[in-house]
Amino acid sequence: LMPSEYWIRRMINTPARGVGEVAFEKINKFALDNKISFWKACERAGEADIGPAVVTAVSNYLQWIRELIPNIVKSAKPGAALMSELEKIGYKQDLQKTYEPESAQNRWTIVEIFARLLESYLAKEGASIESVDSYLEAISLRDQLEGREDGAKVQLMTLHAAKGLEF
Repeated sequence: LMPSEYWIRRMINTPARGVGEVAFEKINKFALDNKISFWKACERAGEADIGPAVVTAVSNYLQWIRELIPNIVKSAKPGAALMSELEKIGYKQDLQKTYEPESAQNRWTIVEIFARLLESYLAKEGASIESVDSYLEAISLRDQLEGREDGAKVQLMTLHAAKGLEF
C-alpha cells in the first residue's frame, strides 16, 4: 500500500522535516527530468542536488511511510497505534504551532475520529493491509463526493431509510 503522489507531496514536510520549498522543487524537477514518480525521486533524493541533511530527512520520511501501515495492522489497537505514530512525529505539536488553539484542537479531534473509525473498520473487516487500503479508498471517495458542488444531484435512499415516510 503506497500513498498517492498527491499525499506524498502534501505530507513530505508536515510536520516540518527540513524539506523546504527549494529541496521540494529540486526533487520534483529530478522526477520530471527522469520521468519517474515523485516517490521514486524521493528514494533517489541523493541524486537530486540537495544537501545531505535533506536527503536524510526524506529517507526517514519514506521509511516512516513504509512502516506505518504494517505497524498499525499488527497492533492490537490499530487506532491507538496510528495516534501514537502521529504523536511520535510531532503532528499534534505541529497543529498547535500552526493553527489557533481551537482550530488545532478541532483538527486533532478529526484525526482521533479517523483513528477510531479505522479501528472499528479493521475490527469488522480484519486487520490487514488490504482492509486499510479499502478503508482509505472508502473515506477518500466519500470526501470527493462531499466536496462536489455541481447543480444536478440525485439522492438515493434505501428502503430502510425510507421506512415511515409517506409518498
